[in-house]
Amino acid sequence: MKNVITKMTLLAASIAVSAITWAESNNDGPKLPFATSTHAERQTTDIASISRTKQSLTNEYFVILKQPPLALYDGGIDGLAPTSRLGSKHSNTTAKGLLNTKSLASKRYRKHLANKQLEAQNHIESRLKRKVTINRRYDTVLNGFVAELSDNETRLLQQHDAIKFIEKVGFDQIDTDSGPSYSGADKVWSGTAEHGTAGNMGEGIVVGILDSGIASFLEPVDDIFDTENLPPFHPSFTDIGGDGFDHTNPKGKGVYIGDCAYTPATENEPERVAEPNWCNDKLIGIVPIGVYAKDIINGDNNESRNRTGQDINGHGTHTASTAAGNVVKNVKTESQLGKGLRHLYQEDFTYEQISGVAPHANIIAYQVCSPLGSCNQSYALEAIERAADDGVDVINYSISGVATSPWYHAQALGFLAARKAGLNISASAGNSGAEGASSIRTPGNAPWVTGVGANSHNRGFNDKVLTLVGGPADFAETEYIGKGATSALPATEVVFASDVEFTGEGTHSHTHIHSILDEEKYYHESDDAHSYPASTLDNPVAYEHTHVHNNMDAYDVYGIQGACGEDSISAEAVAGKVVICNRGGRDTEGTLSRLIKGYAMHQLGASGLILINTLDSSETLNNDHHTLPAIHLNRKDGRKLLAWLDQGADHKVAINASNLVADDEIAGVMGGFSAQGPDSFSLDYLIPAISAPGVGILAAGIGKGMKDYRISKAAQSDIDFLYMDGTSMSTPHVTGMYALLKAAQPEWTPAQAQSALMLTAASGLKVIDDYVDGEYIYKDANFHLTGSGLARVDRAVASGLILTETFDGYMAADPFGDVPGMAIVDTDGTTPADPNLREEKTRVPAAGWHGKPERMNLASLSKGACDYQCSWTRTFTATKDATWNVSFSYLTEGMELTTNIEQISVRAGEDFTLDVSANLVGELKSVWSFGRVHLTATDSDIPVASLPVAVEFVAGSTPKDVNISAHRDVGTVVVEDVITVGTEDLTFTKSGLFKSEVFVGEVQRAANPTNLYLDYTKNDGLGFHVIPLAIPALAGRLVVEVLETSSPDLDIYIGVDPDGDGQMHPNEMTDIRFWSIKPGANEFLDYEQPRIGQYWILVHNFGDRFNDFQDDAFDPANLIIDDFKLAVSVITEDNDSLTVTAPKEVSREAEVAMKINWELDMDEGDKAYGIIKVSTAEAILDNVGTINVNLTRASDDVQLSLASNETEQTLAGFNIRFAENNTGQDRQYQMSVDLVAGSSVELLAFNASNNGQATNADLQDVEFSQQGDTLTWSYNHPSGSAAKTALLMVNYADVQGYIDLTPTVYSVLDNADKGEISGIAEPVMVYARPVFVLAATEQLVDPGSTVTIVASVEDAVIDNAQIRYQWSQLQGPKVAFSKDQNSITFTVPDNADGKHFEFSLIGSNGVLESKITTINISVTGEDVNAGSSSLSMLFFTIIACCSRRKLMPIAKNNNQ
Repeated sequence: MKNVITKMTLLAASIAVSAITWAESNNDGPKLPFATSTHAERQTTDIASISRTKQSLTNEYFVILKQPPLALYDGGIDGLAPTSRLGSKHSNTTAKGLLNTKSLASKRYRKHLANKQLEAQNHIESRLKRKVTINRRYDTVLNGFVAELSDNETRLLQQHDAIKFIEKVGFDQIDTDSGPSYSGADKVWSGTAEHGTAGNMGEGIVVGILDSGIASFLEPVDDIFDTENLPPFHPSFTDIGGDGFDHTNPKGKGVYIGDCAYTPATENEPERVAEPNWCNDKLIGIVPIGVYAKDIINGDNNESRNRTGQDINGHGTHTASTAAGNVVKNVKTESQLGKGLRHLYQEDFTYEQISGVAPHANIIAYQVCSPLGSCNQSYALEAIERAADDGVDVINYSISGVATSPWYHAQALGFLAARKAGLNISASAGNSGAEGASSIRTPGNAPWVTGVGANSHNRGFNDKVLTLVGGPADFAETEYIGKGATSALPATEVVFASDVEFTGEGTHSHTHIHSILDEEKYYHESDDAHSYPASTLDNPVAYEHTHVHNNMDAYDVYGIQGACGEDSISAEAVAGKVVICNRGGRDTEGTLSRLIKGYAMHQLGASGLILINTLDSSETLNNDHHTLPAIHLNRKDGRKLLAWLDQGADHKVAINASNLVADDEIAGVMGGFSAQGPDSFSLDYLIPAISAPGVGILAAGIGKGMKDYRISKAAQSDIDFLYMDGTSMSTPHVTGMYALLKAAQPEWTPAQAQSALMLTAASGLKVIDDYVDGEYIYKDANFHLTGSGLARVDRAVASGLILTETFDGYMAADPFGDVPGMAIVDTDGTTPADPNLREEKTRVPAAGWHGKPERMNLASLSKGACDYQCSWTRTFTATKDATWNVSFSYLTEGMELTTNIEQISVRAGEDFTLDVSANLVGELKSVWSFGRVHLTATDSDIPVASLPVAVEFVAGSTPKDVNISAHRDVGTVVVEDVITVGTEDLTFTKSGLFKSEVFVGEVQRAANPTNLYLDYTKNDGLGFHVIPLAIPALAGRLVVEVLETSSPDLDIYIGVDPDGDGQMHPNEMTDIRFWSIKPGANEFLDYEQPRIGQYWILVHNFGDRFNDFQDDAFDPANLIIDDFKLAVSVITEDNDSLTVTAPKEVSREAEVAMKINWELDMDEGDKAYGIIKVSTAEAILDNVGTINVNLTRASDDVQLSLASNETEQTLAGFNIRFAENNTGQDRQYQMSVDLVAGSSVELLAFNASNNGQATNADLQDVEFSQQGDTLTWSYNHPSGSAAKTALLMVNYADVQGYIDLTPTVYSVLDNADKGEISGIAEPVMVYARPVFVLAATEQLVDPGSTVTIVASVEDAVIDNAQIRYQWSQLQGPKVAFSKDQNSITFTVPDNADGKHFEFSLIGSNGVLESKITTINISVTGEDVNAGSSSLSMLFFTIIACCSRRKLMPIAKNNNQ
């Protein structure tokens, strides 16, 4: 049988790392250091995919060698001097303190690395017996290369001594005014920062932008070499900025990088001619990497931007200008209307000035992303190396990939080496905030990278004032205050839209200039025939067209009067006027937006807009950027305005101009898209690191018509300046801050600069909590959203404290550093398995390794799974002489912070250590507790430093599973070991119980078990069985288990079924989400909170070595077909089949008195599953723990069986067995037994010996009560008791008929609402007394009448019965009667008036006699007054004798 390594190699060899930024992430599985989890039993959903590639198909792989790269080489090789900054004792650095990549030592070491890489390449080619294509080489921040290898080939190469690891190249995605001033940059520029530093705007600092390139021009360039006729350079990147600053190229005049410089041919790239006009002294380099250096833009071979790093996406240009774009004056921009592909419109408002955070810095743009935003990780690594070589000071990486532990991610490790080389890197946290906690991607989750979240800034506007001119002279109010972001308008005629809008009569026309691409999205039905000019998708033709329309009733179209929708008013009615429009209405996209109203009126020639709220609209007022002067008024003032318009004449209005003002009410709100911590792989360091403005950021675009035609029109980036949202926009704010910090504090290391920014970040960021009466309600944002807080560079440059961490310190904190294979999880408790195919390769932990991320000397404190108290130590370096006081603040309740010092005085350059403890002291109301440690200098000129603290206290513990062997359909079990930290609001969030659906089938043993794809495609899927699976929304748990199989090894895979057809197609193997592939066949997959969707379950018959065609023991005749039984449970909504009983208030560390109750109809052997999440407050989901409830229906706890049946004595014994009580509590039974009519109880006693063979000495009588044929008694079965049996002896001497003697046993446990009936599989049939019935010719007779009484056999009981009759007269005057087989006849005496006669019969079947059967005859007469009662008695007697009939018919003979 194969071991689990083989299995996981099978899976991992098929896995291709996802290239999608917003690939699914989940935090419920094990914390593994890779994006793809290999846990065989509880798999996380961020597994990438199972590849469809054949063994011969290659992919790009990083091959990273063990010898350190240039930035990390500390010496140790004879003849080669150290090259790292620290190893060389800073002798191998530039004047700016960066790594000197061009020194003699560096050149020699690079030559040494080149030789080692060639040796490794030769080894690979020798091992694989083929030439290997090397696409890129690295030697600065990583030592290695990118090679084209097949998935299977990588397994052959892992064991080479020189190879550190091999990792498949993945793809990342790009993540998409007043920002600089809101971040304090303006104060750094002027040197007027609050705490006093020399001013700088980034002069002399080089900012590297790794993105989609950069736009040098906003217009097409016919010939880049025709200097005289070039269009103007992009104003954000001109040599001389809008503030007059003339940039200096730090490399020298005319010395450029990339496209702008001559590039000699390399082994992979041809020679490139210099195109210097793409650059200038500001933009000193444009470097396309890889295939992006070969792009043909929009399929046009004559496009001058072909084969350059020019941006045709817009993302890179926007981020570059945000970080370091020039000061640009008098900026107008365009905005997008509506939710779909609608018009762009020119905003009316003019921004006096915008700029990047470091507007005087130089820029080098590295193009590592495609026009559609897919970013090759190997290109990014090459760009990092180039940046280190090009003298870049800070790097912006507004890109993220899948979540991976940064210690095991080539790109993240490259950033760490770059940090050691002196570069500071900012990376976006990602835009996956909608996924909730732990949604931050890599590399933004690396502690040596500044991961940045996004919040709103404080761009606000002054109040708008509407001034009334004309109208009634005595009108009370002539000025109204409103909102808007537009220019001013002098007194202008005003009209109400409702008075002039169309009512459905006549026609109107208007003329548009638009593209054929707009036709599909054009809104109106026209009555003319359109003829459009020829056009192609690649070259859309702009054209003018006049549309003639029937007038539509505006109210019918838009749902309100005065809506100001498109085509609702004639141009003649509003041209040159201010139009009053009602807010609200509807259009094809839903609500008719405010901006569309302004746009529609502007298109008709209106001069201004007044938007008024109505009774049916929201009452909020908005600073909308309309395309014409506008003001937004509230409902009350709108009514007054209309009242004024109805009176007098010559109505005009004036609107004042909008000006930018700081609005703190709208500032500091975290973007809903901003990804959240904690890290998916370690809870012991805080991410994101910090936040910055990333909502509504106005920055450079790429110009009209300059984007790639494949980019959706909705992504409006092809304009000069535009707004964009995203952590991509917040990240360059921090990058620009690092440029300012580098200029202000050049001696600070990147780690120190990051600590200064984090220590001095502003608190008070918030999130939207509610929306009430048109107003947003805010609450404090936690640190998993904000990181340390809002980055404020004006404080950071003057920070009085900094912290230092080193390359070795980061590496020592690797939480997986002691795990063999670098990323291995045990799938069966003993055998390792590895998704990256490192199999048996063991990583030796770095020197000084401790594996505790919380020990990194970071400017934040985080700890997961903190048991009542956790602690950290931080070492600070003082930059100024100061005395510091320590204090604390809290966002949440229940935590108390303490430190080892309350006050300390230090001098500049001195270090001190601060020990911080977090203690659980109160009730927890949230999963994580948040607070801050503040260090406040007595010198108020020094900024306050603070450390954010995030702690996940262990709020208690629960058993992981509660396994219930249910002996009845209704029951209760005590749950032990539930302990909490104490709460007054213990909360249980639960599902119901859901029975497994059982599937049975057959599947052939696989002929190619080690390759799923080939096994399926080459063997017609014979080794597979597919079962459709639907997972609804909010499913709590998925359980799949193999119940039975004849296969020696069966595996389970679950993949996404995108077409929902319930079948598995080969191309769908790329998205397998869960699996269980342990050795053997007892697979069990148990997964919490599976994602909604259509899936398939793949049952794969791995079999054994005899069915593997690659094995020497392969036997084609032994491809056996095995059967299987599979159980599938999807646990969804809550219902009453599972309930919890527990107190609401519990004490700290006291065991909770918790019971689980169930009520579910089940058969023996059925399985059912549920889930219970336990928390200390209703707002928290499961901070105490999650309990998986696993219920198997066992045999009944009360069982009835036949002990004996002694027919001669007419005695039957029954055992009532009570199962052992292992529930942890006493079981109180209320018992009820219904006996067969006519039987009697001889004995009810417990059998002390419990062996079923009782003696008198063993019996313990049971006290019971009897009413009719029903016995009742109570029984307490103590906790821990063994099984106990009660013996019930029944005498059935008086029972009649052929009848089942089994009593009905009904038991109710613990006063439940529902009891259970216990029975016997086979009935206990006995031949009891025969049954006879009597009937008379008349029952009420006259004196002298002749009466015949006839006996009939109701039940002879036995075959061939020998029937006998024995008659007797019991009452009345004695009469003589004659007998005739089954009857008697007599004559009533004449003097028997009013008398009663009673006769009896004892019948016999030859074996047993019947019970006495009687009949009454009444005689009429004066004193006869009971005739009716006699008849009633007769009727009753007949009913009584006929009410019990035999259960099994037998032949009778009634003629004896």
